[in-house]
Amino acid sequence: MSNVETNDYLYGGKELQQRFGVNLYDSGARFQSNTGAFTSPDPLAEKYYSISPYAYCAGNPVNLVDPEGENAGDCYSYGGEYIASDGLVDNRIYLIDNQTIAEYNTLDQRFVSFEINYMVLNENAKEVDGLIIISRDNDDSITKGKFQAIGENGFGGYTLEPSGEPTTESNKNKPIPTGYYDTEPRAEGDYAGGFAFRIYNEIVPKSRGILGHIGNTTSNTKGCVLFGMSRNSSGVSQSANAMENYRQFFNGKSNVKLIIR
Repeated sequence: MSNVETNDYLYGGKELQQRFGVNLYDSGARFQSNTGAFTSPDPLAEKYYSISPYAYCAGNPVNLVDPEGENAGDCYSYGGEYIASDGLVDNRIYLIDNQTIAEYNTLDQRFVSFEINYMVLNENAKEVDGLIIISRDNDDSITKGKFQAIGENGFGGYTLEPSGEPTTESNKNKPIPTGYYDTEPRAEGDYAGGFAFRIYNEIVPKSRGILGHIGNTTSNTKGCVLFGMSRNSSGVSQSANAMENYRQFFNGKSNVKLIIR
């Protein structure tokens, strides 16, 4: 058995382990030499081939902390609120439950990066490969909004829905309730001359036929969500361009979620 000496108050306050004449400091998921260099790769290094397995915090240790070698990504609440980022442009998106967010908000913000990687991106987080967030701006005649499609080939623009109180009932020509939705490309293919995707959840079932599709005025909606790249007094414009962008956005993705708020 090798002789092990420890001292919790040496380099970086890490435990010194002297094994076979080599001094290493226990830094959680990795070991460091007294020069600060890491001598072992990240546990999840195989997921990040574009980054050196020894590049702690993607080479950004000033802003980031990652003691356990966890996943990286941008975090949002299930209500569409942006929570935090790890500083990487890698299209990884995580949805965080309210309990975890409440714990996160009570932390000393000097250690916020530690929480992004260690607590927020643990088993409480759900990874998705695309996220669409619609922020409504209601008025008396129509329901306008802005959207952001987040992920690979992401983009932003404007939305249009019917006026009135949201409802879960069919054939009311009213907007659907705010909340968290599943999406998928329309199985039958294009609708109204362009790409379309289904929007549904437990209270707005797929059978109701709510789509995101081409259209410029409320007469085109029938309860669905119209997307455009710009807007005017009567609705949205460049809708065909928006839905063609969505065709690219959905390409290769199998888990795109939508949040209306």
